[in-house]
Amino acid sequence: MLAHELIAKTFPFLKSDEIARLLQICEQNGSLYYFPQEKELLGYYRFFPELIYAVADQDYDTLLKCDLTEGPLLYVAVLITQKNGLRMVSTIVKTLRARAYAFHRYRQDEWEFHFVKNNRYLAQTGLNYASQQ
Repeated sequence: MLAHELIAKTFPFLKSDEIARLLQICEQNGSLYYFPQEKELLGYYRFFPELIYAVADQDYDTLLKCDLTEGPLLYVAVLITQKNGLRMVSTIVKTLRARAYAFHRYRQDEWEFHFVKNNRYLAQTGLNYASQQ
C-alpha cells in the first residue's frame, strides 16, 4: 500500500489532490516517513511564525514555495500509527526543540486548527519561551 492510498483509506473525506499536495510538501522538505509493513505514516514540516496563517488555512500554493526545513514551529501534517500518536508527537517536538506544534483535526465536517505551546521548551533549551514572543 502506498502512502497516498493509506491516507485516502484512513481519511476518506480528503480529496486526492489534497493528499498529493500534502505529501509533496512533506517530501520536498525531507520530513515524510512511511513504514508500509506497519501501515504507519508520519509527515511534518517546520515553519516560522510569519507563515502561521498559510498553515492554518492550508494554503498549499504558498507552502509549496517555502523552505519548510527550518523554523521554531512544527506542523504535524499527517500521522497514522497503531501506537500512541501523542507520545510520538511529543518525542518529535522534544527532539526538534520546537517552541510549539500545530495540527488540524477534522470534526463535524470541518477542519479545526490546533496550536500547542511546548511547555518544556525552557527545560530543554534553557531559553525563556515567553520572553521570545
